[in-house]
Amino acid sequence: MPLLLRLDATRAAHGASGALELVECGGQPCSNAQAISCQLDVRVSGEPDARSGYILSIAAVDRALRERLPTVLDTLASAPAARDSWAPELLRRLAPVLSQRLGRTLESLHLRVSPYHCVSLEHRMSPEAIVTRRFDFCAAHRLHLPELSDEQNLALFGKCSLPSGHGHNYRLDVSVADGDGSRGGELDRWSEVVRRELVDRYDHRNLNTDCPEFESLNPSVENIARICHERLEPTLRAVGVRLRRVRVWESEKTWCQVP
Repeated sequence: MPLLLRLDATRAAHGASGALELVECGGQPCSNAQAISCQLDVRVSGEPDARSGYILSIAAVDRALRERLPTVLDTLASAPAARDSWAPELLRRLAPVLSQRLGRTLESLHLRVSPYHCVSLEHRMSPEAIVTRRFDFCAAHRLHLPELSDEQNLALFGKCSLPSGHGHNYRLDVSVADGDGSRGGELDRWSEVVRRELVDRYDHRNLNTDCPEFESLNPSVENIARICHERLEPTLRAVGVRLRRVRVWESEKTWCQVP
């Protein structure tokens, strides 16, 4: 159930968001050049009502946010958070009051601050917020198994098995637990680890021929996601950051997440 939020840019940068405008579900972002637009997804689960077919009325969620969010923003303004932790703190404060108003536990809250930065609070995983940052890299690969004939590879992998290979504009979403390793200047520090370990390693490379880990491993999106997680988890742990998951998008329709 997505809603668009308009936050005063100057105050939001300091952890408080003064002026607030909620746009209806599915609405367009505001055009005010002095504001930032964030998208908040509220997710609930349950059995649909036998008569209405609703799990929960979207209008009820909309009303609850309009009633509760300004108060939460005011409390956040009275105790300014660090530059990079205002969004996790907002979700931590919003979740219990919104859950109480709706009369049910929220499945998750997802606040997309920009196309490359999302913060989530997921009830089933833990009470802590999850910070996600998006990265991009372009790479070529070929899907084939050397023990199969060209005809067999074509039957299994289609055009992806053609000898000349092909390329993708990959998207890489890295999610870490909000804590000492993702607040303040640390956000940039762990992001630099991701760039060094993954983006610089794979960007504008042929995965089959330029990356030793794929010399004998088919670089499918599943294997790429697994290798990315394996490379990233110990390096982030070494700088005090807890990796929660890695998601690799091969296209707008195809992605793989580990774990």
